[in-house]
Amino acid sequence: MSKITIREIIVNAVDQSRLVNRSQPIPGNIFVSAYTLLQRRLDQYSNTHLLSFIQKEIDISTGHKGLIKLGQYILKDDYDGLVNLYEKEDDLPNANDLNPGQLVFVKETRRGMRVDHVALNANAYISIPNADTWFESLPDYEINVQEVNRVYAKFGDGYNEMNYIAYEDFYNRNYNTTCYTVHVVSDSEQDLIIKEPTQYDELKLIYSEPFEFDVDTELNIPRQYIALFTAALTYDLAMAYPRLGDATTAMLKQRLDELEENVRRSSSIQKFISRDVNRVYRMTRAEFAGGQWLLD
Repeated sequence: MSKITIREIIVNAVDQSRLVNRSQPIPGNIFVSAYTLLQRRLDQYSNTHLLSFIQKEIDISTGHKGLIKLGQYILKDDYDGLVNLYEKEDDLPNANDLNPGQLVFVKETRRGMRVDHVALNANAYISIPNADTWFESLPDYEINVQEVNRVYAKFGDGYNEMNYIAYEDFYNRNYNTTCYTVHVVSDSEQDLIIKEPTQYDELKLIYSEPFEFDVDTELNIPRQYIALFTAALTYDLAMAYPRLGDATTAMLKQRLDELEENVRRSSSIQKFISRDVNRVYRMTRAEFAGGQWLLD
């Protein structure tokens, strides 16, 4: 691991692209341009699963439900600032320490309550029905998810990988029962949908978090990514501000390609589709062109 800030990556890349010497301050317009180019590049890497350090995992209990909500607790505008959120019942303060009328919600039990004045110098928690209506997003599991990459079903002491099906194809009955899909509801909520939920008790999700940063964010990431980010920004700046010769720019691109390939090899998310080479396929030209060999 190696710590470096986004600002330092920009300074290094601007110097390597020979726009501004590192001993001199970077003009504002060049700094903004470099930061924008880096944001675009890292968004691209994030969307193509190149950033393994943003991958997380979580074990979930299905409750034999076909739909499991993932995301963040987001209160509706009318309740924003009016509701105190607590993880567990044990986290609740004494009702006498809160003002009458205060709303609270416990995530573990999904219970909403109001603090009422019930006697002289005494408050109490009163349950409120339908507290879920307070929320714009009310997940079953609270995670900061950008994309679900893999889902595994637990069987005994091990796991079997489930098959992903696109949301628009999910209800096609031709697909087997070990399938799941993900429906992105908003930037703070996604629905995990299981084909046959009664077959599974526990699942393991491998997912990617959004890669969020600002210019002063300190990145505690493997060195290979620091080298990749710097090389990518250097090349992008060389293309945006042509100060280097064609030969030097070509060398920057070659170096970037090598770094991307090294990182890509280390990521198991980068998968390819194949078939059983020992199976004999008999099909028409039209069936082959339509990809039937991938479905069988």
